[in-house]
Amino acid sequence: MVLTLYEAAKKFKLEEITWSEYIDHLIARLAGEGHVDDDADNDGPAGPLLLNDIDPLADIIYWWSQNMDWYKGEYPKKIKPIFEAYHNGRMNDVPARLEDLDSHEDRDWMKMALAYLALRDRRADLLKSLVNYDRATNSDGFQHEADCVDETTDPEVFKILEESDFRKKHPRQRPIHVRILVPEYEYDLTREESDDSADENDPFYVARSHPLW
Repeated sequence: MVLTLYEAAKKFKLEEITWSEYIDHLIARLAGEGHVDDDADNDGPAGPLLLNDIDPLADIIYWWSQNMDWYKGEYPKKIKPIFEAYHNGRMNDVPARLEDLDSHEDRDWMKMALAYLALRDRRADLLKSLVNYDRATNSDGFQHEADCVDETTDPEVFKILEESDFRKKHPRQRPIHVRILVPEYEYDLTREESDDSADENDPFYVARSHPLW
C-alpha cells in the first residue's frame, strides 16, 4: 500500500522503512499512483502544506508531480536508479542516469532533488556541479539549508556556496526557525504549525538545519 508523502517521510526518519522503500513511496506520486491524501486541498499532516518543514525532498517530489506530464509504464523506474546511485555513492553513474530521463523539465526537477540532498548531506562533489544551475537550487529547502551551513563545521561546502552564482542571487540570511513536526507529534488543528518567533522555550523550536527529526 502506498503511503502519503508525510507518512513515508516519517517512517523513513524513524527507520521503519529503508531508503529504497521510501523512494518507492515518493516516486509512486510521479507515476500517478500516489495516496489520495496527498491532494493539494488537504492541509492536514498528510497533505502538502507542511511537507517543506517535514522533509524538503518529499516537498520537491510533490511539486514535481504537480508540474509534470503523467507517464505510463516503466518511466518512474528511470528515476529510482538515480536516487539509488546517489545514496550508494556512485556519483559517476548520475550524469548518464539523468540523460535517461526523456523530458528536460524532469531532468531539472531531478537535479533540484539531487542538489537538495547533496547540500543536506554536505556532499561537496555533487553540490559543486549543481549549485550554479538556477533550476537545481530553486527550492525553499535548498535555500534554507544553504543558510544553515556553518563555515567552521563545513568549510568546503560553505566556500562552494559563497563563491556560487546561487549566493549572488540569494544573499546569506539568518535561518528562519520553525516549529517542526517530530515523529511522535500528533497533529492538532487548533495549533499553529509554523512560528517564526524563534521561542527557545517552545518544545518544537529547532535551531539547526533539516532534516530535523
